[in-house]
Amino acid sequence: MQTQIQNAITTHFNQLVQEKDNLINLFNDTEIQKREHEVVVKALTPLDKARKCFRLIDDVLVEQTVGDVLPILEKELADMEKTKESLQKQLELKSKEVVEFQQKHHLNFGAMKNAQKKPTDEKPKENEKKKESGILI
Repeated sequence: MQTQIQNAITTHFNQLVQEKDNLINLFNDTEIQKREHEVVVKALTPLDKARKCFRLIDDVLVEQTVGDVLPILEKELADMEKTKESLQKQLELKSKEVVEFQQKHHLNFGAMKNAQKKPTDEKPKENEKKKESGILI
């Protein structure tokens, strides 16, 4: 009976951590898309509004003008910023939930992970690095 409870606690904890990881991935993906949009907006801003440009929508390349595309990209950029802020709040709440669950059930997975990582974290010796490096001509 006790192992079933422990398994249920561990399963729930792993689910919380997975949800947190999903939020982190979504936040990072949104940040990457936001940066890409910023680069494009910066590149298009000084151009003539009547100039032709192409925009990839799903798998279709659409011909439009800079004047048509720029407001759309700026709106998407603003929406991404709002999404990022929302994800940041969700991530903070989920992190707090994970910590509270961990404290409530006296879980110490961090120490176990650190113990498992220690052997792999060792850096190779200086002369081993020299043996690995080589010059190809």
